[in-house]
Amino acid sequence: MGTYDDLVRALGERLAPPYQTESYRVQLKERQQRATETMAELGQDIRRLTNLTYPKAPQDVK
Repeated sequence: MGTYDDLVRALGERLAPPYQTESYRVQLKERQQRATETMAELGQDIRRLTNLTYPKAPQDVK
C-alpha cells in the first residue's frame, strides 16, 4: 500500500496530467468570442483558461 503522498501524486497525475497545461495554453491562445457570447462570458472563460494554464502564477501576474 502506498503512502498518502503517493496517493496525492497519483490523483494529481490522473486528474491534471502534465501535458494538459499545453492543451490549455493552446485553447487560451486561440480563444475568440463566439457569436452568441457576451464579453462577460468571454472574460470569464479567459480567466478560467488562464488559471488552468498558469496554476502557480501569482494572481497579479495572471
